[in-house]
Amino acid sequence: FELYQLGRFYWGKRIQKEYSTAIYYFEQAIVEDSTYALAFAGLADTYFLMTWGFKDPDEIIEYRNRAEENALKALKLDDQLVEAHTVLATLNFFIDWDWPNAEKRFLLALELNPNYSTLHHRYSEHLSYTGRHEDARKHIDKAKELDPLSFIVRSVSSKLYLNRGAFKEALSEIKKAEEMNKE
Repeated sequence: FELYQLGRFYWGKRIQKEYSTAIYYFEQAIVEDSTYALAFAGLADTYFLMTWGFKDPDEIIEYRNRAEENALKALKLDDQLVEAHTVLATLNFFIDWDWPNAEKRFLLALELNPNYSTLHHRYSEHLSYTGRHEDARKHIDKAKELDPLSFIVRSVSSKLYLNRGAFKEALSEIKKAEEMNKE
């Protein structure tokens, strides 16, 4: 669990150079326990984030496939693991542009565990993109409630305010996010 938490710490920095450190810790957790589903989900989530930092389509596809592979390994070990379901929903939404399947996966994940901040954060973006702004606001607010120290959740909250023309709230939220992570 400690190795997993260290992986999530580096994952949570949202800095490209830190992803290899996150991967190292998740892989070490798997070396310690090859059935540790959360570590596979952490790997999956890190590989998903790595798709954002590359412009080469082959690299994006490689990281997308690694994300899916590790999420499926996690689900093979624990089919109720919300972290892995969230990664698959996120891949459907952000990478594959398969929004109907993303919606199904997000809703399944919410049924399994409605108390996972990353799920609410990513689902809020999906809802915003599909024009359901009030629902998006509810989900990003839930993400903030669950993880009030997450700068990425506050960044997304700012973006959702901006999308609705609430500039004062967007500015306030992005300032809080910046205070949390100057990098």
